[in-house]
Amino acid sequence: MYNFKEINDTYGHDVGDQCLVEFGRILKSCFRKEDIISRYGGDEFEVFMMNIIDAGIVEKKACQIMQALQLSKVFEDLNITLTCSIGAFIVDRYTPYLEAFERADLALYCSKYQGKNQCRIDCSPNKKLYQ
Repeated sequence: MYNFKEINDTYGHDVGDQCLVEFGRILKSCFRKEDIISRYGGDEFEVFMMNIIDAGIVEKKACQIMQALQLSKVFEDLNITLTCSIGAFIVDRYTPYLEAFERADLALYCSKYQGKNQCRIDCSPNKKLYQ
């Protein structure tokens, strides 16, 4: 299992770019047309799912993404398996964007810190993520 930087360093940026394209394709296939998917930078993406208040739906979507990545055969000849770490934050319509982004980003780093290739969902604005 490689980190994104290791893929670029080992196989070159063309293969790294192909990984990003494949990941984007998988994200697009897993979400609704009204959801907003964007690349934030490097190997990080954002997804905004509107009108979702149930953490179970987010967790199910995260599992769907991770399973689709494992089943991807695009890099089978290079023995590369794509994985991802996911951080999510469920907000109400009054939560400022910056706060939502920061909480999701913190959840992402918790996911990476706990071993990568998993999802961390923060549903409570008062919850401490590093317990």
